[in-house]
Amino acid sequence: MNTFELEGWQKHSKHDQSEPFGLISFHVGEQAHLKLERLEESLQEKGQHETYVDSMYDISVDSTEDITDVDEWKVRLFLSRDDQRGMFHLVGHRSKDGSIVYSNSVMVDQLG
Repeated sequence: MNTFELEGWQKHSKHDQSEPFGLISFHVGEQAHLKLERLEESLQEKGQHETYVDSMYDISVDSTEDITDVDEWKVRLFLSRDDQRGMFHLVGHRSKDGSIVYSNSVMVDQLG
C-alpha cells in the first residue's frame, strides 16, 4: 500500500483562483494501483486525455476536520501533455458550499 500526503486546493467556482486547502492524506492499495495502470494504457491506446474513476474501494482518504465534509472523492486520471504518462489526483466537492477540492497530482509510475 502506498501512502501520500499531498497539498490540497479548493475552488469555490470554476472561474475562481485555487486556494490552499491543507494536506490531504490518502492510501492507494495494490488493486487500485493495477487499475490505474490499466486505465493509463487504455487512455494512451484510445488517444484520450483523461477519465474519472468513481469510488475506488482500494483508495482511502484519512478523515481530518477539514475534509470530513467532502462528498464522494473521485480519482481523476490524466495523461501529461509532455510525455503522455499517467498522473492522478483526488477530486471531491464540499457539501457545505459545493467548492471543488483536489489534491496535487501523482505519477502512476510512483506507485509500487
